[in-house]
This record gives sequence, C-alpha cells and structure tokens, in this order.
Amino acid sequence: MNTISFLISYLNCLVYFYRFRWKLIKFQMENFIIKGPTVPINVEKSLGEYFWDRAEKYGNRIFQIDAYTGATETFKDVQRKAVRVAINLKQNGVNPKDVIMICGENNFDNIIPTLAGLFLGAYVANVVPTTDIYGATNYLSDLKPKVLFVSDNKLDIFKEALDVLNLHPQIYTIGSQKSQFKSMNEIYNNSIEEKHNFVPKKVDIHETAFILLSSGTTSKPKGICISHFTILGAHTREDKNRSYDLSDQPFIIFSPLCYISSIWLLSANILFTCPRVIGVDIDVELFLKLVDKYKVTGVFLTYNVAVPLATLDEKIVSKYDLSSVFYVSTGGSFVHPKYISRLMQIFSKAFVVPIYGSTELGTAPFVWKFPSAREVAKTKLNSVGEVNKNCEVKVVDVNTGKALGPNQKGEILVRSPYRMNGYYNQTDQPFDEDGFLHTGDLGQYDEDRCFYILDRLKRSFKYLGNFIYPGLVEERLAQHPLVKEAAVIELPHDADGYRAMACVVLNQGCIATEKELGDFIVKVMGEYSRPAAGFQFLKELPVNNNGKVDFNKLKLMYKTEYGTAT
Repeated sequence: MNTISFLISYLNCLVYFYRFRWKLIKFQMENFIIKGPTVPINVEKSLGEYFWDRAEKYGNRIFQIDAYTGATETFKDVQRKAVRVAINLKQNGVNPKDVIMICGENNFDNIIPTLAGLFLGAYVANVVPTTDIYGATNYLSDLKPKVLFVSDNKLDIFKEALDVLNLHPQIYTIGSQKSQFKSMNEIYNNSIEEKHNFVPKKVDIHETAFILLSSGTTSKPKGICISHFTILGAHTREDKNRSYDLSDQPFIIFSPLCYISSIWLLSANILFTCPRVIGVDIDVELFLKLVDKYKVTGVFLTYNVAVPLATLDEKIVSKYDLSSVFYVSTGGSFVHPKYISRLMQIFSKAFVVPIYGSTELGTAPFVWKFPSAREVAKTKLNSVGEVNKNCEVKVVDVNTGKALGPNQKGEILVRSPYRMNGYYNQTDQPFDEDGFLHTGDLGQYDEDRCFYILDRLKRSFKYLGNFIYPGLVEERLAQHPLVKEAAVIELPHDADGYRAMACVVLNQGCIATEKELGDFIVKVMGEYSRPAAGFQFLKELPVNNNGKVDFNKLKLMYKTEYGTAT
C-alpha cells in the first residue's frame, strides 16, 4: 500500500471513529439535554451555623487579612463582633426572614453585619458600595429592609432615598463618623452579655440566606434569592476528583459581598477555615505581591484584573514568585483567548480557564476537569468546559424553544439543585415548565460537548434584517493585533432602529483607523457587522465593582453626547 492510500484509509478510519463517537454521545443525551455526573451533596446546616462551628473549633485561625496593612483578625475575633451586633439586632426586633441591607466597602467591618444577620436567620442584602441616589432608591423600594448598615460616605444618599420613600428602617453606620445613628464601633465597645448566652438560629438550609441584586445591565436590578444550600452545595458535595484542596489556602478578594463570586469564596473561607485577603481597589502589581507573599494556590480573576495583568510588562511580572499558583479562573465578562494564553505564561504551573456562571444559577454549570482536561482546554481557549456535576443543560432555539444539537446557536438553559429560590417579591420567574432556568445567554456546544458562551440575548438587536451579536463583534475586534479590548453597544437610530458603536482601547502606542478595524470585522462576519454608528477610541473601558464592562455607562456617555446615532 503506497503512502497516499495509507493516508486515505487512515482518514476514513478517523471519520468513522468520530461518527461512532458522536452517535454514542448522542445516545447518552436525552432529547439534547446534556447531563453532568450526579454526586451526593452534604449540606448539614446554615452558613451562619457553619461559621459558628468553625469559630468554636478553630477560633485562633486567621479569618481575614488586610491587603494593605497586613493586619489580621481571627475567627474568634470576628465571632465576638458578630455576636454583639446580632444581640443588638435581636433586641431591636429583628426576626428570621427580615431583610438586613448593607452598603459598605470590602473591609474588616463589612462581614460583621452579614454574619450577624445569618446568625438570626435574616435575609442579608449587600448592595454595591458605590451606589448613587438612583440605585439606593431602587434597592430600598424593592427590598424595604428592616435594618440598614451603611458606610459614612453613603449615609446622606441613603437618608435622602429613605425620605423620598417614607421608609424608616433601623440605621447603623459602618465607620467612626459621629451621627445621630448608632455605629458598629459603639456596639463593639459596649459591654453586653457574652456569647455563651447566644447561639445562632437553626435555619432550613433551603431558606434564603442572601438577596443579591442583579447587575441591571439589561433591565432594572432584581433581588435574587440565594439559599444556604446553594452557597454551600458545591463545596460539600462528595467528590473524589475535586480540582484542588482548598484547606488552609488564602483567597484574595477585592470584590464586595454584593456579588455571588465573593459569597462563594466566603463560604469556602468558612468551610475550610482559610483566610481571606481583602481590599477595596485592586492594583495589579499589589495582586502579584499578595500572591507571592501568601503563596496563594488558586485565584479568581475578574475582567478588570485579568486584562491588565495579561498586558502587564514582563519586567514587573518577573519580580514575583507565582509558582505556588496551580489553578486560575477568569470570569465576570468574556476574556479573549489571547489573554488566556498570556495568563498561562504568567502562571506557568497553573491550569488557566475561563468560567461561566450567574447569580441566578447559583453555581458554575460548566467545568474543565482538573487535571485530566488540561491539554484539551488549551485547544479550546474560548470554551467554558463540559457540564458540571449535578447540572443539566440544553441549548434551545430562541423562537421555538426546541432543543438544539451541536454547533447550533441558541439560549442556554440550566437545571440544577443550586439554582436561586427565585426573584424577591416577584411573580414572574425565569423557569420553563421542566424547571430549567433561562440564563438569557446565547451559546452553543461542540461535538465534544464543550460549551461556548457567545453573548447576552438582550444585547442582540436587528440591523438591516440581520441580527447583530455585540459579543461576537467584540471577540473579533480583540483578535486584531493593535486592539487591547473592545465593547460594542447599540445606539438608537431613527431609520434603522439601532446601530452598533464600537468602543475600542488600543495597545499602548498603537494607532488604528475606523476603516482598518471595520474591514477586519467584515472580512469574517460580513458587511452588516461593521459598526454603523462608528468607533470611539478610549483610554480604558468603564467597569463596575464586579469587574464587568459597564455597558450602561457607555450607552449613557454616547446617547448624551450624540442623542441618536446618525
């Protein structure tokens, strides 16, 4: 047999093999519903009770570390403060299921009312610490808290909002500023009954623990009810192949507790009695210093950390020993594969992957199995992996709701025991008749059942009869060698309804024209994908507290400036 005949026979065998493999995978799917492995979940008590048990048993272990000063607090220190606040709240009539709202920076004090509320079986609602009067009014109107903890610098904003709404919660200040309201420092320093007279309330693990506000990027923020089970489930499941051991490993947390990623890390912080290194404004070099200093093994990078870190000068990166890190995940917003590749170089011993999740889902429904999938993940840098344990996923046609096969774009729906309890005080809930949650995200999966997130459905719009998916345009722009990052927004237009505008950040010292970038898009995506409202070249993209690109701010900037796109 000559070489050509051999190659043809070999290729035919490969085709037959993959066809057979796909038939087998298809057989394992039920009506195009892809299921992850099922494993037991062992949540035994509420998050507040877990903290209490850990503080009783490991009270002298470090609970939190100040990223800037290195100051520390132990589990026992934090427990003592939280008990004093909980007793004060109880004396003032706080009962289970009452809403406690907290607006404070990511510092030592912010965790205290959170734990105090959990001890009492209350619903804890942390809100964005940079909120304005509009946000404060919306949050207060929707949740009507019985108690409000607020930092000194936001007190006047919340007082104004409360006056407008004629609401009268009990108010405590987080800080030392003198006011007519009681401060947490006063509670800490007052001599009150000791902790042996107090025990946490026993709470149903499926009861709501946190009310987290949705980002509001595509609609008005909604209160998302997250249970104790949801927060604890992924950490307490029986899993012989857990990606890595979390015991005693410090976490770096710069996102406030109004985001589910920070709540996930808090629960691990408690369950595995490991310290959390906390701060307010993330600086990329400070982050590297902290990784080196505390020999961090696993890190979660939000978009506003991942991109600056991936573009940081090698001379700065090389100053720090990052060899302790063996797991890196990125999330919050899409991080382009070119930056994932660079992060693999920076953390040369780590498994670096993008992850996907949402507050409503309560978990990451997709995962790359570590370490077995490490090499596969390197060939699929824009994939978020396979279906995770205890999760079921389907991709459906956005018009008919029909479940789709591989390589077909549709909305991603997820069913799992970790999902939210529902939206707070709302009758309309985003579940289908089979209990699958509508994520509102456009995606697809390939023949290997690896999933890809393409865009938010509500960000898509029609232009000249074609659907524009801004996320796909952003991904294409990010492939240009001169482009550091890009965000695409839709602006109203009298004749066309909407037109796309691309906001672009170029690499330092680079120059590009609108035509050059537009032609680069068109070459792959077609003429209709060229941003008809043009390009704006920015020094940086605005991001919110969770590290996501702030599309609403971009829209406001250019709607205000131009009125409508022309």
